Amino acid sequence: MQRADRHGARRRTLRAALSAGGMAMFIAASATATDLRGRIEGQSAYSSIPTPINGMAVELLDANGRQVLARYYTGPDGLYYFRGIAPGSYQLRAGGRMYPLAVQSRPAQDIGPIRMKL
Repeated sequence: MQRADRHGARRRTLRAALSAGGMAMFIAASATATDLRGRIEGQSAYSSIPTPINGMAVELLDANGRQVLARYYTGPDGLYYFRGIAPGSYQLRAGGRMYPLAVQSRPAQDIGPIRMKL
């Protein structure tokens, strides 16, 4: 079940009822769905200034790197976004390379820039 808290963050809530002697006890586990943001940059051998890469496919895969969960193409600023990702371990694929990714339980998470050699 998803709901928004008072700050507008999406939360997934899991509730389980356990019976013990006629009494019900509720256990609630809550994890914030995270919005991810990152940047792809190109680094030339002739310049020390990184350049944003436009139009590169960035894929979010499961922890084993077998299933593509989401795909985004970078904009002119080299940025990519994934919205509403559950906390856990994933793989990020960009430019044919895989990068491990640990998603935290919080509303937003910035991923450090990925630099490609041009």
